[in-house]
Amino acid sequence: MAHHGGLLDAVEALEQGQQTFKVEGKGILGHVYSRLQIMPLADEFQEILDALPSDWTDLELDLRVQEDRYVDAATFMVTCNAQPYSNHDWHFHIIVAHRFGHAAAAPVVHGTLKLLDEAGIAGELVLRDVRAGRVETQNLWGRPESFRREFRRIRAQ
Repeated sequence: MAHHGGLLDAVEALEQGQQTFKVEGKGILGHVYSRLQIMPLADEFQEILDALPSDWTDLELDLRVQEDRYVDAATFMVTCNAQPYSNHDWHFHIIVAHRFGHAAAAPVVHGTLKLLDEAGIAGELVLRDVRAGRVETQNLWGRPESFRREFRRIRAQ
């Protein structure tokens, strides 16, 4: 069945993750459709985590939320220590740690994004950087051999 473009083309493009564009057609001239809330943020974050190698150590994400819900989103984002941007296209910078480091734990970030989803705050998440293969350093002097073996096993490269 052929169609004449317009809204249906916009929806198909959004489902395929294409960029925002202006739709011109009967009854919807001038409306701009963005890809906000095509997939819940928590599910999108989980997909990112599932795609990472097992030895990832930290990752950096940017989050953009609905402009009119920015303050509401900011109250949720404090739970994962998101850093707000000023004068930027994106609203928050989120640093996530896997097993160690000075960043939010992945389950905390997932829970925060789930809170945004439950509050009906639409947004867009993008992965900016991933680091893998780094290991925590710790002074092992005075520790029992069993602790040293377990430490090396968990953090093996």
